[in-house]
Amino acid sequence: MKFLTIFIFSAFAVAGHAQEKGISEQEIINKLSFIKQENKNREIIFKENLFYDFKEEKSINPAGLTKDSLRHFLVSHGFYDFNFGYFQIKVKNPEELNELNIKKNHPDFYNLLSDSLYNKVTFNFKEVNDGVLVDAIISQNFIEIDKVNGEAVIGTGYIRNDLTYGGTSRIDNIFYVRTDNYKNSISNKINKNKQPLQLNKEKRFNITVDVRSHKSIYTTITNDTGNILSIIKMF
Repeated sequence: MKFLTIFIFSAFAVAGHAQEKGISEQEIINKLSFIKQENKNREIIFKENLFYDFKEEKSINPAGLTKDSLRHFLVSHGFYDFNFGYFQIKVKNPEELNELNIKKNHPDFYNLLSDSLYNKVTFNFKEVNDGVLVDAIISQNFIEIDKVNGEAVIGTGYIRNDLTYGGTSRIDNIFYVRTDNYKNSISNKINKNKQPLQLNKEKRFNITVDVRSHKSIYTTITNDTGNILSIIKMF
């Protein structure tokens, strides 16, 4: 009898653990894999905190923001792709994350999937009472930042001298413009001051900025025709 009690308890513990685990990000990625059919180079990336303000520790409602306000928020939190579409997809279960359902209920998202320039899908999801809620950003990803190096001098306080952002470009002939606020970073006037960004054989680049003034610094990266590819908030 004692053995039976322990066995029953163990069974409930295992079941409870499995229930707590819920849906995994890999399961959602597998369901969304159909979006790569027309574009083998398209990435599908899960972000645990897609819309989260790390400094102020608060969530935002992306569906309530204009596209430009959402872009400003994303730029300020390390999402650098300028051209994107945001979609909120609600399904009863992961099985509904299929091509037929997306085409029927989210035609704008489906249309962007047919554009090979939109080569990255970044998503987050959460389980709700009546199903699964997926926040997805499909974007034109040409610039990746993967390294930030900084120098400091210890004196009366901690002083940051400069920051160097290292990254990779998917295309040749890119240019950059440095501005002091977000509004200027998306202005049509930026092309008057653009400078070529040097790429090595691996299409790597470095951008160094002086941050001693402690003012905001935005770097806009464009292609050779002046179209904005990426905006990086550096300070």
